[in-house]
Amino acid sequence: MKTQNKKKEKYERYYLINDKGRDLEFNGILIAEVANNDCPTDGEYSGFPGRDRYYLFRTKLGKLIAAHRQIHYANGTSDRAKVCKNEEEIIKFFGLGWLAKNLYYEADISVSNLIK
Repeated sequence: MKTQNKKKEKYERYYLINDKGRDLEFNGILIAEVANNDCPTDGEYSGFPGRDRYYLFRTKLGKLIAAHRQIHYANGTSDRAKVCKNEEEIIKFFGLGWLAKNLYYEADISVSNLIK
């Protein structure tokens, strides 16, 4: 995972909604954010049922927070968030789909198996 930049990191206050548990509130930085914006800008429906946004944060004390917002055009919005102990928990939370792998790339998290 990416370590601190040489620039001073600016921590912000975040409040994450968690539909299946307690909401999360913390001071942290956004490490990575990805989205599958597969919807046309002209407002026409493309047949795609929705879109996903993945977020990865780090708190001042180094805790990792994973968040997933799913926007479904027919059923509204769904939000999940979890405090993760390590990178393996982050991978378990997001899975190994293409969008998750884009997030891992942005956050400098390796999900490959090293074959010797």
